[in-house]
Order: sequence, then structure tokens, then C-alpha cells
Amino acid sequence: KQLGCKRTIARISNTEFMDNRELVKFEELGIDELISPERLAATEIQLMLNQSAFNDTYQFEEGLLTMFGVILPKNAPFVGKMVKEAARIFPELNFMPIALQRTGTQFTLIPRGDTVFKE
Repeated sequence: KQLGCKRTIARISNTEFMDNRELVKFEELGIDELISPERLAATEIQLMLNQSAFNDTYQFEEGLLTMFGVILPKNAPFVGKMVKEAARIFPELNFMPIALQRTGTQFTLIPRGDTVFKE
């Protein structure tokens, strides 16, 4: 603002600042708005996971990271396998499941190595 801009936006990585804006008087520092790319990404991922037809591809960081949403059919090679088993059986695939949503539920599961893929 000292240079003449009308609005000042601060990019933050510690989301505690967003939750406690009143404790730190950002307006007194000349900051009008706070944004957290991490929180925005987490919110967007949650929205995508809640979609009924989650069969899309999303790229982040100009293609450095790609997230695929798939619905596993009954005959998929992963079905019935634990995450760690699938990684050993298919070493040519470099993947990391970040979230699962079971058929008939609205809950999101964060998988571990012993989590079993189901249709």
C-alpha cells in the first residue's frame, strides 16, 4: 500500500493465521486479504471426492502432479488387494492413493498400506 496499490493480499502457509485473524491485526500491517494455497487445494480435493461421478483427471503445478479419480470395476486387477500388494504386483505403476470413497458411503477414507481396494 505504501507503493500505491489499492489491495494487499498475503499468501500464507500456516493456516492458523486464517483461523485466528483477529489475534494478528493484519489490517494494521496493511494486509487486506489472506490466501492459503494449501487450504484452497484441500478444499478443492474434498469437493472432487464428494462428486458422484469421480472419474476425472486433475493436474497440479503445471503437470508435475496428476490426480486421477477412478471407479474400480469388479474385475479390476487392484480389487481385493491391499495398497502395498498392488504396489508390488504392478511395479511399473508409480501411484499413491490419497483418498478412497467406498460404494454406498459418503465417507472419505485415507488409505494406508493395509487398506484393501474394493469395487
